[in-house]
Amino acid sequence: MVWYDPLALMEHKFVKLVGEATARKWCSRPHCSTCGAHDFRSALAQACNQDPEELAQLLASLPLKELLSVQNWDGYVRIAYFELKSYGLQERVLTSWLSQAQASASFADFVLFRFIRYLPSRELIRRQWISGCLDLALRSRHSSLVESLLWTLQESANQHPRLVELARELEQNYPSLTKPLQRYCVALNEARPLKVLFGDCNNLLDSIVPDLLKRTEAAKHGIVVNTATNGTQVKAMAQAEAYDLFVLVLNNLPFPRLDPFPENRIDKALKLVSHLASRYDKPIIALAGWPDDPELKTRAERAGSSAFFKLPFDARSLIEVVADRLDLRV
Repeated sequence: MVWYDPLALMEHKFVKLVGEATARKWCSRPHCSTCGAHDFRSALAQACNQDPEELAQLLASLPLKELLSVQNWDGYVRIAYFELKSYGLQERVLTSWLSQAQASASFADFVLFRFIRYLPSRELIRRQWISGCLDLALRSRHSSLVESLLWTLQESANQHPRLVELARELEQNYPSLTKPLQRYCVALNEARPLKVLFGDCNNLLDSIVPDLLKRTEAAKHGIVVNTATNGTQVKAMAQAEAYDLFVLVLNNLPFPRLDPFPENRIDKALKLVSHLASRYDKPIIALAGWPDDPELKTRAERAGSSAFFKLPFDARSLIEVVADRLDLRV
């Protein structure tokens, strides 16, 4: 006897397929090394006529109430989502799900933890999902969603004191919150300095910029600046310890053994900006004295920088960016 009502699943092809897969006990592990979830993948391809556009439409139109009533729905949704090889199709599905997620904290938790947290921090859909999940978590007090937000935001969770306060409140009855709280969240009464990684081979600004940053609220408990003299060193130091802010002079970041030609340095530096932005989700201030390229500001911001300044820069503007636009809190 099947535990679900088949008539309730007739309205949506994907939900019907998930119900059938559950009844037949098909594998629902997306990365199964034994069977590769072959049965479900084959049935899914047939149901969608092997058309990625049709699969995207099915996923985008999921009726959450019906879906969540079926066992193992999460594994089958993950399999289907990863069958969308195009990021454009994935983004379309995520956008559709965002409008529905406010009705289900469990579904929002699933999408945030399984898909959203792996997107680069500069992606708009990632920021939209985090914003929506923050509001939902504070309203619903859903412990698992709060945990997923901490794992997604990492140290940036400290920029959301209401979330951290709620997590500490829920921790007693939901011990899974302890690990991300201890790893990423500063105690409410703990004062620590602002940690800055400065990248500049000429050391021309390594005293000026820290002096300017000391005037901001972000550095009210002091400031610690470590300096890297090349791009490779920036990557290594960022991986070795956590920083609150990166300040990079793009034209003063050589890449030893990778490219000895200065004219290629900006391209390498912009790739470094993209790496830092996607991996650490921290503010990045980019500066450059050359080349005299009117598109460099746009290129730097597209790469993931929070702000770009042409050298020589206006000190007041830099202070305002750190204090206001970057919203750094420690």
